[in-house]
Amino acid sequence: MNTAIYKYLQSDSTLTELLKQTLPLDNKIGVGRAHNSRAYPLLVIQSSPYDMGVAHEEHQLKVVLATKDEDELEAITKRLIELLHTKFKPIQFDDIRIFHSRHVIGGSLFFHPEDEVYEQILYFNFKL
Repeated sequence: MNTAIYKYLQSDSTLTELLKQTLPLDNKIGVGRAHNSRAYPLLVIQSSPYDMGVAHEEHQLKVVLATKDEDELEAITKRLIELLHTKFKPIQFDDIRIFHSRHVIGGSLFFHPEDEVYEQILYFNFKL
């Protein structure tokens, strides 16, 4: 599941442009951990199942975004919500089909003064 979400986010040119990503040298999207924890902006995703006993598996996706600039953080957050808060519009990528995805909690914004970094955490629930 993490790989499919990773590929889906990587395929969006608007998001990768906002992240100032130049592949393969500068991968700004990590699964579970950042590729380079000082290459801002950066994005870390991690999905985990939370209800597999139903017809459509339910998962939660945690997205952590870190930037040096608050305006940049807002623009990337907005794009992530556009991509991942689809309500009842399915997302199809490779062999994975997400039937329903919505932003459930998030907006928690932290500023780390020692590093001068803004951090945003977003959560999405989705059904496969």
